[in-house]
Amino acid sequence: MGSFPDSPRKVDVDLLKSNPPTLSAADEEDACPTCLEEYDSENPKIMTKCNHHFHLSCILEWMERSDTCPICNQEMRYEVL
Repeated sequence: MGSFPDSPRKVDVDLLKSNPPTLSAADEEDACPTCLEEYDSENPKIMTKCNHHFHLSCILEWMERSDTCPICNQEMRYEVL
């Protein structure tokens, strides 16, 4: 059997795998990593003790299911006032 040359699609896929698109640090900090929506005055960014940022509602919902940070897996610590 003869072999077929690489198709253009295969080359494109290989290029995407070797050079995945990246977000700048500024782009990543403008959106919540759990819901991917941007922060705004009605739904602002909050920082955890492990220095990750989320919408308050997103991290509270996450904490109903898990006691660890969704980014670094550290135990979510907070102070009771």
